[in-house]
Amino acid sequence: DTGEIIAQKDVEISETMNAGDLHDNLMHTGAKLIMQTVDSIINGSIKTMPQSTFFKSNEPLKHAPKIFKDDCLVNWNASGKSIYNLIRGLSPYPAAWSNLKTSEESNATTFKIYAASFESAINTIPGTILSDNKTYLKIACADGWISIDTIQIAGKKRMPIADLLRGFKIDESFSAQ
Repeated sequence: DTGEIIAQKDVEISETMNAGDLHDNLMHTGAKLIMQTVDSIINGSIKTMPQSTFFKSNEPLKHAPKIFKDDCLVNWNASGKSIYNLIRGLSPYPAAWSNLKTSEESNATTFKIYAASFESAINTIPGTILSDNKTYLKIACADGWISIDTIQIAGKKRMPIADLLRGFKIDESFSAQ
């Protein structure tokens, strides 16, 4: 849609907010804005503005691209910030995903990541997995570690990482791909 704007409201996106949190925030903010806009229409005080007023560049407006499954695959060679933002941007749906593979097995186990954090570090080998098999699971990326907080292994329900580690043991033969 490239028509004129009747009203808009800025919302703050925090560093820990995911797409689901933003959706809920926009749902409440949007409902209030609709009520204010309807009141303005009824009062006859409505003024429209061209969308170009809100953009610094003169580039034409573009539609958001469709998200495919492969767009959600985590590239562990990427920077931690970009992986962290991918996870936040795709949570809770469709969710970022990766594969867990052992050196002995030819099959990989697919898992989705719903919540994580990033820890900066040097000399990491992307895809390397670090876990105490009790409370944490970290996967190395280009510039640090992505610490998985909430995960879903294929065929299982979504759960905190500590719950998964009670029944799923990780050893040094595992890697993320």
